[in-house]
Amino acid sequence: KSAGGGTNLCDFAFNNNGRLNVQIGAVALDAGGSSSGVFSNAAPAKVEFTGGTHTLNGGMSIAGAGRGRIGGGTVTLNGDITIGAGTTLELASGTLNGSGALNGTGTFEWTGVAVASLAANTSIAAGMHWLLSGTGDNMLLYGGIVRNLGVATWSGTGNLVGINSGAITNSGEFDMVNDASFTFGNYGGVPVFENLAGAVLRKSGGTGVTTFGGFLLGNSGVVDIQSGVLSLQNINHTFADGSDLRGLGRIRVDGTTVTLNGNITLETGATFELASGTVNGATTLLGPGTFVWSGGDLSGSMNIAANANLSISGSADKLLYGAVLNPAGSTVWTGSGNLVGFNSAVLTNSGLFDIRTDAAMPFGNYGGVPSIYNLGTVLKSAGGGTNLCDFAFNNNGTVDLRSGVLALSGGYTPSSTSQLKLAIGGLAPGTQFSQLNLGGAAALAGTLSVTLTNGFSPTNGQSFAIVTYASESGQFASQQLPALPNTLAWQVNYGATAVTLDVLRAKILNNASLLANGHFQFSVDGPNSSSVIIQGTTNLVDWVSLQTNAPFTGSLLFDEAVVAAYPGRFYRAIFEP
Repeated sequence: KSAGGGTNLCDFAFNNNGRLNVQIGAVALDAGGSSSGVFSNAAPAKVEFTGGTHTLNGGMSIAGAGRGRIGGGTVTLNGDITIGAGTTLELASGTLNGSGALNGTGTFEWTGVAVASLAANTSIAAGMHWLLSGTGDNMLLYGGIVRNLGVATWSGTGNLVGINSGAITNSGEFDMVNDASFTFGNYGGVPVFENLAGAVLRKSGGTGVTTFGGFLLGNSGVVDIQSGVLSLQNINHTFADGSDLRGLGRIRVDGTTVTLNGNITLETGATFELASGTVNGATTLLGPGTFVWSGGDLSGSMNIAANANLSISGSADKLLYGAVLNPAGSTVWTGSGNLVGFNSAVLTNSGLFDIRTDAAMPFGNYGGVPSIYNLGTVLKSAGGGTNLCDFAFNNNGTVDLRSGVLALSGGYTPSSTSQLKLAIGGLAPGTQFSQLNLGGAAALAGTLSVTLTNGFSPTNGQSFAIVTYASESGQFASQQLPALPNTLAWQVNYGATAVTLDVLRAKILNNASLLANGHFQFSVDGPNSSSVIIQGTTNLVDWVSLQTNAPFTGSLLFDEAVVAAYPGRFYRAIFEP
């Protein structure tokens, strides 16, 4: 066709074993036929399949800078065909079925101008570009099986509708630049999108949500969400060992079950979120990205590597349902939602678990009582209220309470290496000094460490109930207490219902005794200083220096031989900086 800019409509069955060369306008094949030759179309000319059934036999090709367009009827692949460089095969409406590969370096464009069904068992070659676009629900994957080895780009507002066990297997790149959805047409088997190892499923455009709600996503490759959210809904989805999650967007589980297996990498800036539904499986999340838990159920087992992050957030309760959760990196807990344990769930922290909320950790009253094993640091850095914890708490690391109250009603078992850190910034428990509240009998062990905050300076007679309980056994093996003025000292008291830290007047001169030989001795205990001067007097007015010790390293023994000569004798110690 060398002249005439319009369309030549052909109602003859058109069988092409040679070359149909459309240099201008269009040729519309409306009655089917069979082709083993070449369709050559100059830009912007086209050959269009508009009716009947037209078979494209193996070895045929479409060439030129124009396009072949399926605009109605049915086109059947009967073997591998070639789409040449610069050439486009468009599926605008009608059906593409049969079996055969799309080879070459051209473009397969699925526009879905009207209902366009892809029912073929086909592959798109590594040198090809696959474009998906259109509006509405016109792109129907009607039992078709498409293997993408090239580069696919999905734009427009039209959804991709899967019917009758349709499947896309991606071993190239599949880029979503929109906020459309993978949906199920509710006929036949559920469709599948399989992203193979080495392949890339990318969302590089659209700031909203792209939804996997009707296709089952099975991933072994790269999921790169650079923009917006990839929402996993309705159907069980799977991420296999070796999955690599990337991008500054977010992969989010919304009300369905997602299974994570093996080692899964969250690259820098990547976020995988459980918002509702369930995450199960046996997995290790490698960093440095973040697993966000804002709602839903966690079951199975999950290790979070030391270079990865766990963010527990939001107002919804999070259910640890018989799961084993082992965070070794940085965990930050914010929001008002509780962390509820069921069915003997176990949380083992070997990193930093930072509590910045007053939310609770209740027992869900199903199955065995949940447990916490702390091998790292549990830090309460914010929230002046009480965190109620029904989990059995086993502490082999550090519990660092910088604010509020941690109430462990499920029991507390420390070890000899455990450490309890508390902060005192005033007299009110919880809001001004932190407190550990232990329900029932309390076993105490390890190290007690206390710091002063907010510029607070305790005074004589003040008392702080730092640990409360119904009864106790054992004591802290050692204490690390903040410095007080020379005239004051700390005293740790183990009472019937509380360990109190009391402020008393310091005893500087101790262990005074009159010896049989007439000598008088006492020990001097105080802060390290450049020197200490021991002075004596009989009238509390005229003080005489008796001994200078420089430098003073905390303790000395003073002995005076002539004390029997005095009817009364007084002593004092002067510490010099």
